[in-house]
Amino acid sequence: MALLGVTFPDSYSYAVEPASDTIQLSKVIAEKGIAVCRRDTLNTDGVTNVSDALDRIPGLLVNDFGGAASLKTVSLRGMGSSQTAIYLDGVRIGNLMAGQADLGMIGLGNLASAAVDYAQNGIFFTTARPEFMLEKDGSYRRISGRVALNGGSFGTFLPSVLMSYRASDELCLSAYAEGVASKGNYPYLTRDENGNPVSAKRADNGMKQIRGGLDLFGRLDGGSWRMKAYVNGSKRHSPGSVTFPYPAEQKDVNAFLQASVQNRFSTLYTLVANAKVAHDNMQYSDSWSSAEYNQSEVQVNTSNLFEINEWCSASVAVGLVWDGLSSGNYVLLSSDMSPALVSRLGITGSAAASFEYRWFKADLTLEYCGAMDFGFRSDGSGFSDRHNVSPSLDLRFDIAKGIAITAFGRRAYRNPTFNELYYAGFGNPELRPEDGWLTDVGVEWNHATGKGWSMQAKIDGFFNRLTDRILSAPSEEDPNIWYPYNVGVVRSLGADVLLGARYARGEWTADLEARYSYLDAEDRTPGGYSFGSQLPYTSRHSLVLTGGVGYKGWGLDAVWNVREGRVDSYQDMPGWNTLDVKALKRLTLRAEDSGYESCSIEFSLTGKNVTDFRYELSTGYPMPGWALYGGITIRF
Repeated sequence: MALLGVTFPDSYSYAVEPASDTIQLSKVIAEKGIAVCRRDTLNTDGVTNVSDALDRIPGLLVNDFGGAASLKTVSLRGMGSSQTAIYLDGVRIGNLMAGQADLGMIGLGNLASAAVDYAQNGIFFTTARPEFMLEKDGSYRRISGRVALNGGSFGTFLPSVLMSYRASDELCLSAYAEGVASKGNYPYLTRDENGNPVSAKRADNGMKQIRGGLDLFGRLDGGSWRMKAYVNGSKRHSPGSVTFPYPAEQKDVNAFLQASVQNRFSTLYTLVANAKVAHDNMQYSDSWSSAEYNQSEVQVNTSNLFEINEWCSASVAVGLVWDGLSSGNYVLLSSDMSPALVSRLGITGSAAASFEYRWFKADLTLEYCGAMDFGFRSDGSGFSDRHNVSPSLDLRFDIAKGIAITAFGRRAYRNPTFNELYYAGFGNPELRPEDGWLTDVGVEWNHATGKGWSMQAKIDGFFNRLTDRILSAPSEEDPNIWYPYNVGVVRSLGADVLLGARYARGEWTADLEARYSYLDAEDRTPGGYSFGSQLPYTSRHSLVLTGGVGYKGWGLDAVWNVREGRVDSYQDMPGWNTLDVKALKRLTLRAEDSGYESCSIEFSLTGKNVTDFRYELSTGYPMPGWALYGGITIRF
């Protein structure tokens, strides 16, 4: 059964081929009702970290300060990282202190896919369901697992283990753990006092991390449920900018427990509910200061879905989220200068309707978002609230077999982060939410020949405008002290193009894909010093070429990433390109008495940036050059 674009399976099949987790054209999530207009789905197979996976979408800007230990965030189509939401199994990963959690806390070893939703300005990661091999009698095994060890350049080791158990036809569980250990001290190019290029080496750039979790998957008479417990702990060092080194250390502990249930009570009504509790601790220290931050979060979301008839369905969603943050750096105007607890109660509600008739489909959503902050304000009230309403419309026209026209429009708000509002000596409690309009029109084509070939092509043109953008500017009282203000305006105009072909016949597979993005993301702030300039670090031209071939367990894949037309806050920046190549061999071992697969062993060798291109994503933070990694993975 499909309702508002979400397919609810009648049963689960925990087999070698797991049930599909592909996000359809529309996806219901409890926080916002309908997340319209899914645009890109990423396969995370063979990718060791989240930033490498997201780099394969040219419309995304991954912020990376170099090496395994660096903090990593992502923004979409020039809208900023605080505007881009990150979800895991449909539940948002919150961080109201900075606006977006560090992507390094997410492990890829047990994920099935990542989907980019341009309409909701979000990225959705989905946990893979367990897979179990067949026995001779046609039944599935009770236990399956995967053990892997990868390692290579810069003293990097990446062990991981995944174990799954099928307790019954109604219950299955998976336990997963992985570690990251890296010295991270890679060479880079700089210049001496005479301007001559010389080689240097990053120091104090090490990383130790462990991530792990437990997933439960269950089946109900009318639906399914799932539960996830997850913990991440890391200790990282940062050498700072090469132009102004300041060695620092950061320790992180992130833990959360979340649960989801979806149940079809009748042909008319289906309920989807999510709940989550989370706690994050961060300890930071450098040569001048030290600080500790504790953030707690509670989420509860429900969506009520109604299938009115064959061509019309609707949903009503309600969500509550509470965040609390305590730190010595949140002492804004407290009488005794003691650590302040600032908290936010968020309320979301949406009403949505979906209409689908033959060649036409439309999704209409009206969303309310309210945020009530309890903290410190200049008037001493200790309370502030913000409310907004966001409409969205998504359209699809199937004009011919395999050819469709799509379009969406949405109003998007972003409430200020805790840092922007309440950070001592910096926060401005009077900030308003950022207000944006997102629009997109596209054409897509899909074709299968029946002789092993499938092809696709897609082009999307988009126009986004963001007002009340939060920027830092000198204060009126003291020009040497900067505060955040609602003074910015950003206009993003561009197009995304996708061309792809895949061949699968017999034991041969081959695929080739080209993605290009043009992004004119300009600062349109009236009277601003950078009026008309491209946003810092945003590439005007982005190109990603991926290709691969496989035969009898052998595989060869390559990714070429190109970025041009970048600037920083002062001048043009050189473009960059990297070429990554991966070769693998998979051996399948079979039981002598049955011929069924008993286990498989995969060997891989990956060359990163094989042309040794030296570049920076952020000025003063060089990225690693050429690197080599090898790995072995055993599945049973």
